Amino acid sequence: MLEVARDEQGNKIHLNLSDYGIEGERESVWFVDNVKKYHRTFSTIINTLINAGFSIERMIEPLPTDEILEQYPDYKDLFHKPDFLLLRVKK
Repeated sequence: MLEVARDEQGNKIHLNLSDYGIEGERESVWFVDNVKKYHRTFSTIINTLINAGFSIERMIEPLPTDEILEQYPDYKDLFHKPDFLLLRVKK
């Protein structure tokens, strides 16, 4: 579960991450209510791919560019926790 710590002006300063090591289905609000997610640790994701015979060619956690931040200032929150992990793998 994620809890947000904010400063006196209401700006997000960091996320308090709890239960990261507990994998499984989670329900949350992500643009709409009742979104089902399946949480896995990074090590589970990476080791599952390796054990299946894949080699990891690239891994990125996309963050907003300055241009995107100009259009969508609220996206600055993504610097605290990226929404996506992208992997390029090869078998």
